[in-house]
Amino acid sequence: MRLTARDIPPAGIDLMPICPAALAGLSIDTIRKIRLSSGAKRVALGDVFEVEGHCEDTVELRRIDRRCLRVGAGLEQGQIRVRGDVGDEAGRGMSNGVLKVSGNAGDSLASGLSGGRIEIGGDAGDHLGAPARGQTKGINRGVVIVKGNVGNHAAARMRRGVVVIHGSAGTYLGERMIAGTIVVLGSTDRHLGTGMRRGTFVLTEMAKSPGFAENGNYELPFLKVLFSQLENIDPSLRKYIKKTKTAQRWLGDLAHGGLGEVLVVEKP
Repeated sequence: MRLTARDIPPAGIDLMPICPAALAGLSIDTIRKIRLSSGAKRVALGDVFEVEGHCEDTVELRRIDRRCLRVGAGLEQGQIRVRGDVGDEAGRGMSNGVLKVSGNAGDSLASGLSGGRIEIGGDAGDHLGAPARGQTKGINRGVVIVKGNVGNHAAARMRRGVVVIHGSAGTYLGERMIAGTIVVLGSTDRHLGTGMRRGTFVLTEMAKSPGFAENGNYELPFLKVLFSQLENIDPSLRKYIKKTKTAQRWLGDLAHGGLGEVLVVEKP
């Protein structure tokens, strides 16, 4: 099913109700009458979007922008594909399925993610994968791939899963991280892994982070296995990360046990 935006309200619009499971089996007329929240008002979907096709397991959103909020939030199955940008809280609380965005994403992308896969073709804002409002856990499972840069506090309180950032990351990346894997191919800013207890960063350059100490260069046999797993998740990584058995290793956060690690590898 294709939904093409034609008149997005200036106050923005909440697109959480637009998902394959909710639209499957409904007629186009019924879908056009679905009420969506726009600020303090409710508007009919058909007043905002042109509706075409029928929904089986995929919804395609076209010509949308940052005024479209919570795209893919709560997704449990199927795919949502976006040609354009998405606003704040895209993919919030996803537990399964795929959200694929050609453009940029706003703040709180993948907040409270517990499964599924999110791919962003451009940049993402602050608090990627951080706990959703009222929660204490960040990403618990799932995969997030951002082809551009991300803002501050990405992957805060991460517990499981994989985050791949092809660009650079802002401050406090992976703060209070408990477990999981974060890959950054660009630069990282200060306070990397503050409060980190466990988990792994794979970087191509190390930021100056006060909580970490260099642990030397090692031939780590598991690197080949780790890189193979990451390439299965994101095949484009083989262009950037050199397959090598050697990595510079840092341990931290030393103030919280020092069981987290940063592996700095060479670009090809």
